[in-house]
This record gives sequence, C-alpha cells and structure tokens, in this order.
Amino acid sequence: CEAGTFGPACKLRCSEQCANTCNNSIGTCVCKDRFQGSLCTECVHGLFGDKCALKCSPWCLDNHCDMWTGECIACIHGRMGLFCAECLEGYYGVRCNITCPDKCKIGGCNIETGLCHSCVEGYYGASCTIAERAQQMHPAFLLTLAFPCLLMIVWWMVGQGRRDTIMMESE
Repeated sequence: CEAGTFGPACKLRCSEQCANTCNNSIGTCVCKDRFQGSLCTECVHGLFGDKCALKCSPWCLDNHCDMWTGECIACIHGRMGLFCAECLEGYYGVRCNITCPDKCKIGGCNIETGLCHSCVEGYYGASCTIAERAQQMHPAFLLTLAFPCLLMIVWWMVGQGRRDTIMMESE
C-alpha cells in the first residue's frame, strides 16, 4: 500500500490523526497528541470536540466527558447538571461543600454567596436567620409601637402644665 492507505486493495485512508503512516492491513497507528484509540478517532481523557482541543469541565468526575458535546459522564461529589456546573440543592461554594442555611426554602441558596432565594415561613433576612417574632422585639420596632403612646403622654403632660399654670394665675 502507498503511505496513508490500508486495507484490501489499499482503498481505505489512514486517519488524519495518525502521527505517521498506519498499518497497511488494519489501519492502526501511533496517534497525534490529543487523540487515542486504535484508529486515533477518540479524544484523550479530559478533551473533547472534533479536533480534541476543548477541555472537559473541571467538575467532571475523573475529567471524563462526552467526546462530541463535552457533557460530563458523571459529576464530582456535590455537583450536578450536564457540565456539573451546578451545586446539588442545599449546597453552595466553589466546591459545593457548604450547606445552605437551614431556613432557606426549597430551591436552596445562591451557588456563590449562599444567600437564600427565599425563606421558610416565619423567617426573613438574606440568610433566613431572623425570626418574625424577633423583629417584634427589636428596639426600633418597639419604638414605632410606643411612639403614639409617648406622644399622648407628652401631650397630656403639656395639658396638665397649662392647667396648673391657669390655676396658679387665678389664685
């Protein structure tokens, strides 16, 4: 067979990904960088795409992804999604190993910040750590409740003061 061909009557072409010529009877060869397999038609572990030039997601288990789409075959612990770019529900952080606050509603928290998307009933705040009853005991809240009473007391005292003044003038 001529260089670059193989098979019966040398009619088949060697893979373009062969580093040199291929075996003239079955077509096997030594592969160029980034390729593997007996006919050099597969990407080496960790790469994908028609030229095997794209890297798999760093969150793919064992750095293994589909050679055409780049979708992870499986995800490292704590990750999910086609490219393992999402944390499992209830977790956040770079490694998806930090538990979301326990008062976050279903849907968890922001994957980067850990702030709750929404809180279970009875709680509020970015991390759902403030109970609604606690708000009622907050000094600022109590002052808003007490203000009308304080105003009435002051008004009454001013009225009393005026009455005392009037009584003293008439005596």
